[in-house]
Amino acid sequence: MQVQHNEHDKELKTKKHKQLAIVSVVNGEGMKTLFADLGCDVVIDGGATMNTSSQEFIDAFAQLDADAIVVLPNNPNVILAAEQAVKLYGAENITVLPSRSVAEGYFAIAMDMQASDNVDFRIKEMRDGLQNTVTLCETTASRDYTYHEISCKKGEEILLVNNKIACVNTDWKQAIIDGLGKVEDIDDRETCIIFRGEGIEQELEDELLEAIEENYPLLEAEFVDAGMSVYHWIIGLV
Repeated sequence: MQVQHNEHDKELKTKKHKQLAIVSVVNGEGMKTLFADLGCDVVIDGGATMNTSSQEFIDAFAQLDADAIVVLPNNPNVILAAEQAVKLYGAENITVLPSRSVAEGYFAIAMDMQASDNVDFRIKEMRDGLQNTVTLCETTASRDYTYHEISCKKGEEILLVNNKIACVNTDWKQAIIDGLGKVEDIDDRETCIIFRGEGIEQELEDELLEAIEENYPLLEAEFVDAGMSVYHWIIGLV
């Protein structure tokens, strides 16, 4: 027992103290690498279903030595587990920023003013970053489905805007272009990051870029090979 205790003390002493640490949940090897490169201290692999448990968050908190911790769940289904973990862990220095997509999480981190000594200001900037993001997700319908006045059949391409079905089409690319048109302030948006899913070939990325440049020439697009398994494409607009 004394040996275990000594090892635990040694581990705590070797942790690098930070002013602000970030915990994120993602799906896909490319996405894990991206968020780690962005500066996330712990990146949890949520798997295809993004079904992260409260215990996984608690384990992540235990790895960190920081004045404050920010949690980016990056999925509506993960937010509750993150909030429950904070309550169970009992620390008052942990803030869950309710990011509903990896796009929101990405732009939250992009807005982090790391040079600032004001933690509250940094967290506010991150919150503003995710709140100003519009997320589009494209995938193939796995079953017949009706959402309000929109219906789709199994095998059709669907486009979600902020987690709500906005477009259905037999062509994935047209579904995305139509979905961009559903964003009310699309003409005021200047930048989009496009996460490419598992198994999507480079030539399809080229086709999508061409379609975006043709229909929205003022929108600057950047692609990331994210490797997520649920969606073919996830697009974040700011």
